[in-house]
Amino acid sequence: TRWNENLSTLTGIPDGQLAGYDAFEIIAEDDRASARARLAEALSRGAAGFEGGLIASGGGIRTIQFGGRRLMSDGHPYLVAVGADVTEERQSAMRLRTSEERFRAVSEAAQDAIIMADRNGKVVYWNRAAERILGYAAGEAIGRSVHEWFVPHHLKEKAAAGLRDFTATGSGSILGKTVELTAMRKDGIEIPVEISFAKMHLGADLHAVAILRDIKIGRAHV
Repeated sequence: TRWNENLSTLTGIPDGQLAGYDAFEIIAEDDRASARARLAEALSRGAAGFEGGLIASGGGIRTIQFGGRRLMSDGHPYLVAVGADVTEERQSAMRLRTSEERFRAVSEAAQDAIIMADRNGKVVYWNRAAERILGYAAGEAIGRSVHEWFVPHHLKEKAAAGLRDFTATGSGSILGKTVELTAMRKDGIEIPVEISFAKMHLGADLHAVAILRDIKIGRAHV
């Protein structure tokens, strides 16, 4: 078995002690069966990939993505494996998923419409209250431009200008503010609404979030 100095650095095992080491001893126990299966696959088919935990210096676990390829030498098969530490990448992805799950859990329970659009104005999230207030199912809304359909005609130009500003700068004159406007329902009826705008980062992507309340309902109860 041969290795480069990065393996010794990552595991904390002195280079001299790695000689003769069972390679699976430095794989996290829960991932060893999978690692053995991928090794057998690489030797039989010529190549295989594996991602799992490696026991690092101090007893911590690092997530390593391996790519293995079989080489023949003197009639004997050998495995050459290259590993990349993807721990931070996987942890970042997990934090992003957790953030998205929390956002969706809160949004689905909200009584106000919550609409999220990307920098191009395409809807990427549409909660149940938005379905109820505006009449469009999430499947109808997601992927469409917010300005093409539920923004009334007389407000389209102003909305489009605001989107251009947001796309170019990541900011806008109405971000962080609450304004009263009208919105167009699926049945073509304009309703008075109160909308708050904010921006939200999901990973490296910037999104605009609108929280919309049908104020006609509130006024009806006054």
